[in-house]
Amino acid sequence: MKNDEQLKKSTDNNSDSKNQYDYLLSYFKNLVWLVSIAIVVMTGFALYITFHDRNEMRQQMMDVVSNAEETIKRTETSTTKKLEEIKNEALQIALKEARLGIEQEFESKNIRKLIESAAKQEIGSKLEEKVNEEFKRFCRI
Repeated sequence: MKNDEQLKKSTDNNSDSKNQYDYLLSYFKNLVWLVSIAIVVMTGFALYITFHDRNEMRQQMMDVVSNAEETIKRTETSTTKKLEEIKNEALQIALKEARLGIEQEFESKNIRKLIESAAKQEIGSKLEEKVNEEFKRFCRI
């Protein structure tokens, strides 16, 4: 008997808890639904106040797009200009370093001697050919 009473009490407690849980669940579902409707209505009202007509909204959107396009074009132009400046500076630096390297190599004795000897050989053989040619021509006269 005692067990039957305890079982009946626990069953009553469980059904009360389930009923209370179902009630809270239903309450929160309705609350979420009502808050969602309120948000949609407030958003619609705010949009209506902001844009009285579609043409005004469309014009403002077009202005935003055209401003963005102009900003992009200005950015492209300035970027191209900066890249050209950097390219020119890099070229000047490279030329300066190349000239400096060449001057240093000419100042070294080994390269200078090598160039002078090559020039003497080239000029000497051509000079000798030219002298022989002129001599033959002079002898004919």
